[in-house]
Amino acid sequence: MRARRIGLRVGANTATAGMLVLLARASATPLPVGGASMSRLRMSWTARPERIEQCRTLAAEELGSRGEHMRQQVECEGRFATYALTVEVDSSAVHEQVRGAGLRHDRFEYLTTRVAASRSRSVVSDRPC
Repeated sequence: MRARRIGLRVGANTATAGMLVLLARASATPLPVGGASMSRLRMSWTARPERIEQCRTLAAEELGSRGEHMRQQVECEGRFATYALTVEVDSSAVHEQVRGAGLRHDRFEYLTTRVAASRSRSVVSDRPC
C-alpha cells in the first residue's frame, strides 16, 4: 500500500512538472499578429458632453399668464452636444460620431476604436469637426 502511494505521488509530480515545462514553452512561443508591416493604433476617449442652450427673455404678458412660482424672466431650452472625431493615420481617415450615454445623452461619452497603421513612422492627428 505504501509503495503504491509513493508511486502515485511520483507520477503526479512528474506529470505536474511536465505540464509546467509545456506551459513555459507555449508561453514563450512567438505568435504572429497581423502582417509584418502593419500595426494598430488603439484609442480610448472619455468626455462629458457640453450643454448647448438657447435662451430667450419672456415678455410681460407671458410672465403674467404663468403661475407665480413659474415666473422666470429668462427661459432656456437645451440639448447636449454630439461630437464628430476624425483621426488621420498615414493619409487614411477614420470618422466617428460620439454622443453621450443615457436617455437624454447627458452622461459621459465613451469611444474606443482601433486604426490600422504601418509600422514605419506614422503621422497621427485628430481634430474636431
